[in-house]
Parts: sequence; C-alpha cells; structure tokens
Amino acid sequence: MKKIFSEKCDRKVIINIVLFLGSVGIRFLKGEIEVSKSSFCVYIDESGDEGFDFEKRTPEWFIISAAITRSVKDLETLTGIIKPMRELFKYGPTQEIHFRKLTHEKRVPYVEKIASAQVRSVTIAVHKPSLTSQETFRAKNRLYFYVCRFLLERVSWFCRDSFDPRKHEGDGSIDLIFSKRKNLSYEELRCYLKKLHEQSACEDIRIEWSKIKEDQIKAYSSSQRMGLQVADAIATSAFYALNKTDYGFTEDKYMSILLRGMYKHQGKLLGYGLKLWPLKDEEVLNDIKYKWIPENVHSK
Repeated sequence: MKKIFSEKCDRKVIINIVLFLGSVGIRFLKGEIEVSKSSFCVYIDESGDEGFDFEKRTPEWFIISAAITRSVKDLETLTGIIKPMRELFKYGPTQEIHFRKLTHEKRVPYVEKIASAQVRSVTIAVHKPSLTSQETFRAKNRLYFYVCRFLLERVSWFCRDSFDPRKHEGDGSIDLIFSKRKNLSYEELRCYLKKLHEQSACEDIRIEWSKIKEDQIKAYSSSQRMGLQVADAIATSAFYALNKTDYGFTEDKYMSILLRGMYKHQGKLLGYGLKLWPLKDEEVLNDIKYKWIPENVHSK
C-alpha cells in the first residue's frame, strides 16, 4: 500500500480528518489510508427499545432503519444533507443533529433534505405486542439480531439490483456501519451473520451474501459518522409514525416525506423499503392507521 502522508505529518490532524470524512471507503490504518472496494455504505440505527413491559409504557414498536449511499459519493451526499441543516439550525460545524431533540419546525426541512438526496432507506418496524413468542425475544439482543436479518435482506436486495459493474465503481459489496449500542458485542453480530450464512441453504434466509463481507462490518458513534445521524432521523420518523404519544396520537408527516427516498421494488414499498413485522400485508393495507403508506386503501 502506498504511503500518502509523510512521517512528519501530524497524526492527530490525519485522524480528525478521517473521522470527519466518515465511511467514504477510506480508513486510517497504521499511518496509511486504505481505500475500500465497496460500492455502498449502509448506516444502521434504531429507535425505541426491545422491552415488553407495556404496563410501564414501553413503546409498542421497535424500529431499525438503514440509510444507503453509494461509496463514491458518500461524503458529497452526506455533507449535502448535514452541512446546510447545521447552518439552518445555527449549529457548530461538527455538532451532531439528534432528531428527537429538534422541534417539529426543524424536523420537516431535515427530512425534506434527506428525501431529496441520493439516499435510499429501508425500515423494519416490529409491533412487539403482536409477537407470539415474546419470551424468546426477551433474551439479550435476540430481537435486535432477528430484525437485523430482515433489514440486511432488503438492503442486500437493493444493492444487488442497483449495481452494474460496467457503470458503477467498486466490487458491489457493502460497508455496514452500525450505530454503537451499549451491551452489544459486534463480534457476536458477526458470528450471528456467519451462522445465518451457513443456514441459508436449508432455511428461508434471503440475504444476498455476495454483497456482505465480515470484514466490512463496523460500529461507530453518531458523532463519528454523518450517515448515522441520517439513519437516526429515518428510524425516529418511523417511531413517531407508529407509536402513539401520551395523548393518543401519532405523527406521520416525517415518514410521508421520507417515502420518496425509500427502497421500492417495481413500485412496491411494503415488504421492501418498509416491513411491519409480524403484521400481514392485508392488515397493513386495510387499516386506516397506516394510511401514510401508499399501498394502503385509505391513502390519498
């Protein structure tokens, strides 16, 4: 690997630059810059929690979302979202944007910016009261891992169908960037994915494994990756659309805006860019609660 920086270069400066750039296919390694061959960057964050104590007002819905960019345009895409929003909100040049902390007036232009950017998203929402095997999912990280499987299936389908080696850079693979969670070992997650891969031949696991590589799974805090701040906005928007407030209402405006950038297969959103599990499609399509979903019969 070719040395780009001299030994005299301030390593702290280099590290800060790399942290600022985010996952754009560039990694700092022993004083060198390593260029990734990936074609996509996928940022993953969640909203809500995995608890089942609904009498203590635990949210009924748990959400995991992914924001997908092309690696070659990752920095340009994310800077084009975050930088103008920081300026609009009068934030500092490196200040994080936390969707929950924004007022409604600030959330609307933020999701509008995301929806109009070169970002595609996938959201898996779990209605925990409808799970028939709640005890199974009470085990540590069990629900999170299981829902990650659904998410990675759809992310891998999108990346498979959106890559043409004659037109696009990279090898078609994905850099998976997870938001760091307390009490979660990402080595355990890698082992779980390896187990899924081994079971794919005999079970209904539909991840496109050619797109996912174990050495391209990372975890960072949202302060280190702008893409995680975008994934946070998407996941939290879904949380507000599905979970009722203390006054009994939901807020679907943010998701209604983000629909433009959600993954669709042959025009179909449900089951691809959005999955409400374990609900049946017929239930989602006919229930007025989900009228913000385009396929719903009550959608405008």
